[in-house]
Amino acid sequence: MHMVILGIVGLFMLLLYDLASLRQLPKRSALAVLGYGIHTVAIAAAACAAGKIVLPLWCGALGWLLFGSGAAWLCYCLFLYKPLASTYKADGELTLTTAGPYAFSRHPGFWGHTFLLAGLFLATESALLLKGGFFWILANFFYIVLQDRWLFPQLFRGYSRYRQTVPMLFPSRTSLQRFWLTK
Repeated sequence: MHMVILGIVGLFMLLLYDLASLRQLPKRSALAVLGYGIHTVAIAAAACAAGKIVLPLWCGALGWLLFGSGAAWLCYCLFLYKPLASTYKADGELTLTTAGPYAFSRHPGFWGHTFLLAGLFLATESALLLKGGFFWILANFFYIVLQDRWLFPQLFRGYSRYRQTVPMLFPSRTSLQRFWLTK
């Protein structure tokens, strides 16, 4: 259970990073590194935990496929499409990224995180990862609701207009078309 709490602490560190971005505090990227690091350690420890749930053999292969896809999408959204530092800043001012995965949905990394956790559970059969994954996905959802409703409207000029044109989590036909045109 300690790893479940540790994973939530990692997500809380990411919220602190967002709050530090709001204040434009120096060295705030250390909070992001710490948050991602703590959350990753908690996931890895939960995946390696002793308690197992026996699943059909085919679940392992499906799990690794989901894990790999989720990890790739999450890394693409958070680090490769536009590095974190340039996603939140252009010309010394915080700006909004509205192309690529951020045309798909306002929080595309949520799906990468969810598929990563679900896939890793199926691949490792870890009972702790099943419990942790549930709470981490739930905590991540509440975190992005907080970002979407309170934090990002303060951080990004035009966020309310962006909120009207790009779906929060579930892509629309229009947002999928925009994604494919701008990726």
